[in-house]
Amino acid sequence: PAIYSARQHLEKANHFVAREWPVTADLGPLTSPAPGPADSLRFIESLPGWEELRGHDQQWAAHTGTLQVMLVRLLARWRPEVGAFLFPCGKFVYPAQLRSSLPEVTVAHLASLALSLASRGLTQQELSLVSSLLASNPLSASSLYKSTLAAISETSSGLHLTDLALQVSELAWTASPEQWTNISISA
Repeated sequence: PAIYSARQHLEKANHFVAREWPVTADLGPLTSPAPGPADSLRFIESLPGWEELRGHDQQWAAHTGTLQVMLVRLLARWRPEVGAFLFPCGKFVYPAQLRSSLPEVTVAHLASLALSLASRGLTQQELSLVSSLLASNPLSASSLYKSTLAAISETSSGLHLTDLALQVSELAWTASPEQWTNISISA
C-alpha cells in the first residue's frame, strides 16, 4: 500500500507540474504566491541592504530582479546528461517543450546558457552571488550592488560570475516578462 500511495502521489505531482509548470517550478507570474516567484522575491528582500534601497530600486528588484533570479534558478536545474531541466517532482522538461511559449532564439539561448552554467560547476555560494547581482539595479550604484560586486571580486571565479550575470540578464531580454512568467509546456 505504501508503494502504491507513493506512486499515485508522484503521478499526481507529475500531472500537476506538467499542467501548471511555471507556477510550481521557478518561473511564474510575479504576483503568484507559488514557490518559484515567492522564493525569489523572499531571497531578494532578505539581501543585506534591501531596506536602504530607494523606491525605484526596490521596484526594479521586485520585478526585473525577481525575473532574473528565477531564470538563474531555472538554469541551475539543467541536467546535461539528458539535455533537459529536472524539476523537484522528478519530471524533465526539454527545451523543445518551451517553443510554444518562447521565441525559438530564446529557447536556443536558454539551453546553451544552461549547458554553460552546468559545465562551470558553481557552488551554492557562487550562485547566490550571481543571484544577488541580478537582483540589484546595475544602473544605480546602490550599496547592495556595490557590496555584491565587492564580494564577487574577492572570489577566484569573479570574472566568470560577472560574465554569467551578464548572460542571464541578456537572456531575460530575449523575451518579454509576460512570456517568461506565463510559460506553458507542449507535449
